[in-house]
Amino acid sequence: MKEMQKVAILRCVWRNGQGNVVIGVLTPNVSDKDNIPDSFYFNVLPYTEDVREFQFPSFSNFPASWQPNEQQQETADNLVKMFDLAPEGKEEALQPEFTPNPVLE
Repeated sequence: MKEMQKVAILRCVWRNGQGNVVIGVLTPNVSDKDNIPDSFYFNVLPYTEDVREFQFPSFSNFPASWQPNEQQQETADNLVKMFDLAPEGKEEALQPEFTPNPVLE
């Protein structure tokens, strides 16, 4: 499948009592290491009614009383920076393409 650049679209029926039937895609994952077998990635494909496109107004359209003050904005900015796994001025330590997935290990 990998050589032909193909994927498999399938209907997945879970075991009794484990949920609804889903439509999914199997993507081949060919390992370049001898000790890791070839495998497939399974992703559930959403139905049309599963996709929601929410339209949120811009924060600049809110009244001034709803706008964050300097301290609130700085606190929010620092919170977001805390989620960055790379130290200031250094490269990301856990790059996704080089970080093993424990589910697959």
